[in-house]
Amino acid sequence: MEVRLEVADNQAVAATFVQDGSQIQLQAFASTVANLWDDVRREIKEGLLRWASREAVEEIGSLGPELIVPRAGDGEALSFVGSDGPGWFLRGVFSGLAVTPGPARDKFENVFRSTIVVRGDRVLPERAPLVLRLPLDAQIRRR
Repeated sequence: MEVRLEVADNQAVAATFVQDGSQIQLQAFASTVANLWDDVRREIKEGLLRWASREAVEEIGSLGPELIVPRAGDGEALSFVGSDGPGWFLRGVFSGLAVTPGPARDKFENVFRSTIVVRGDRVLPERAPLVLRLPLDAQIRRR
């Protein structure tokens, strides 16, 4: 599995795991409110409709509430998932074969489930991206 990092100000703020036509992008954010995923789902749904004229359908999946964005035009299908924790929020975006149930989805759900968020005690603004640190044994390929 390949890992691609998104870097801002020389710090990794998102990781995308890619394999065999599937991927999941992970981002962690600071949060001081409970159930931030409820608000984020609503905002994503409204934003997709307003800015991309794409409808999103809310479903309950194996990771809880998720937003499914069907393929439209040249766009690809997407699935947004989230998890709230103490002082943090983790968002995942599935694409490719991992959007629909099956072996690819299972593999990438495992990536989401095995992600550990260590918030720390640094004061950060609400929804500020948390810096990512990959395990030492992760294979990183710079692009």
